Amino acid sequence: MFFPVMGFGAIMGGLICPILRKRFEDLGVINLILLMLIVLYFLMGFTVNLGIIAVFLFFQGAGSMVIALYVWSIRQERVDIKNMGRVVGITSAIFKLGMPISIVAAGIFVSNHNIIYSFYICALVYAVGCIVNIQHLLNKSLFIKH
Repeated sequence: MFFPVMGFGAIMGGLICPILRKRFEDLGVINLILLMLIVLYFLMGFTVNLGIIAVFLFFQGAGSMVIALYVWSIRQERVDIKNMGRVVGITSAIFKLGMPISIVAAGIFVSNHNIIYSFYICALVYAVGCIVNIQHLLNKSLFIKH
């Protein structure tokens, strides 16, 4: 039941992403989506109603898709063409190495602890990402649109 809801949210996120890119700064949108995801994961730890969880997962799917599209777009637009191969190779390697490790670690964690804590850890990880992005916004880094 939840995967189609998340998938529909991802489709909606993909459709709204071009509109957001035209109207707002990249890291500003990323921070708003990260804040939304922080709140969603935090609230998911408290709710037991499957309907509410489905709504949360719809927005989680949409937010995750927007962030994924932004990250890939920013990488394509802001990296110099002569360094693109290196950047793509390094980031792809990091993603491919990190995914199996994180899946195994999450499985071990959930089998030994209450699943509620995994929601709180996700909220904490997104909060760290949001803080890093805010720091970049305040420092007027290379990732800001000119």
